[in-house]
Amino acid sequence: MAEQAEQLAMAVNHLSADLRRALGSEPIPWDKGQRPGELVLHALDPLVRRLLAGMRGVEDLERIEAGQLAWEQLAWRRTWEIADRLLQAVPVGAFMGRSITQGEGKPERTYRVSPAEASFLRRRAEILHRAAAARRDHPGPDDQ
Repeated sequence: MAEQAEQLAMAVNHLSADLRRALGSEPIPWDKGQRPGELVLHALDPLVRRLLAGMRGVEDLERIEAGQLAWEQLAWRRTWEIADRLLQAVPVGAFMGRSITQGEGKPERTYRVSPAEASFLRRRAEILHRAAAARRDHPGPDDQ
């Protein structure tokens, strides 16, 4: 779970970096400032603590799996809430994107909002594979 939380924070940081590039800005430097991934860690910390406390002494594999699924479903929602705030803050111009030269001899790359969002959603589904499988098996009205 801790590793999943770290990976989700990185996914949100990559989303933020791609959105900033789509706006024509540089990503937030890794050694400076507060990145949105820190908000993810802050939001997920109490969920991890609650699950670990609830799993203390549990030996039933089905209960452990159910607890992990419940945690992933909550993490899915909390991570989306933070990512959605980033996406909602993007001005319309970023949807057209910005092309950035990668360097001499390398092709130009265009950053847009929709591929940045799709990449984030794909990465989140990879990290929270139980929640993704549950959503595929039982889709709901608020699937994001």
